[in-house]
Amino acid sequence: MQAMLLHGEQYLEMRAPLPTSGKLLTTARVIDMQDKGKAAVIVIQTTSTCAETGQVIAENEITSFMRGAGGFGERPLASRKPAATAQNTPPK
Repeated sequence: MQAMLLHGEQYLEMRAPLPTSGKLLTTARVIDMQDKGKAAVIVIQTTSTCAETGQVIAENEITSFMRGAGGFGERPLASRKPAATAQNTPPK
């Protein structure tokens, strides 16, 4: 069986210190889908909050490249964080 899913990018923003104990609730939603012809790029955003206070602890964007899943047309769903899509200058 061929692997059809490739992990492309990962963006993590810590909004508060990670608690040493307690429970986190993590919710996920698809924020972008891009048709690449024979493949697709899917971006999923997760938000982790403290179960007791509701405080946002971390936000995460996961970009996956899925072979054989294209051909549906462009469907942008939401704006991405500027820091997640910023071009960075490589170190010398």
